[in-house]
Amino acid sequence: MSHIKIKPPVQKQDLNSTINYLFVVAALVVGAAFAGAIQIPYESGNGSSSTNDVGIAPAANSGSSAEKKKDLLSDYLLGNIITMNLSNTAAFSLFLALLIDTNLASILVSVSFLLLELALLTMAATFANAMLLRLKIFGDDQGYRSLVKTIVIFQDIQNSLVIISLLVFTLGRETFALIIYFILFCFYFPLYRLWRISSLDLVVNRVELLY
Repeated sequence: MSHIKIKPPVQKQDLNSTINYLFVVAALVVGAAFAGAIQIPYESGNGSSSTNDVGIAPAANSGSSAEKKKDLLSDYLLGNIITMNLSNTAAFSLFLALLIDTNLASILVSVSFLLLELALLTMAATFANAMLLRLKIFGDDQGYRSLVKTIVIFQDIQNSLVIISLLVFTLGRETFALIIYFILFCFYFPLYRLWRISSLDLVVNRVELLY
């Protein structure tokens, strides 16, 4: 973390403002994860259709479809748990940052920022699993395949942004990170990835392996 310590000192007022902004984001992510745990996007236990279950769709009776839905539900719950814990850890780190020295607080703010980035990344994956699960329940294969095409490109972009932030934080190589950013977003994503997305079968096979 030596590159963080040699940066110009941050004004206490600016640091407190940053802490407040990040804490608002952390609180929103915690609330979203809590709501996601209460409103699980799945049918009732026996898979039967019931008008008493608001917003719940009947499940298909296919064995392979049921297994796929169980896998999607497991991924959804796991992503929701990770999101909740990452955002909670970021919030507690921000609490601590208000009580300690400015230099140490700036490091905790950087750590909290990265934790919130990871929480938002897992939240996006959780949302994708919820949508895929809903489409599986409704039996909308065309919508499922269309959503798969969208998920792949956005997950790659989000993963790249998190990796770039980690490089800056751990190595302190802002110029190197900007070069990677320029290459990815000016050449790789608009050219290669969009060309691959046009091949639907490859994309669907890849996401089937992931989910």
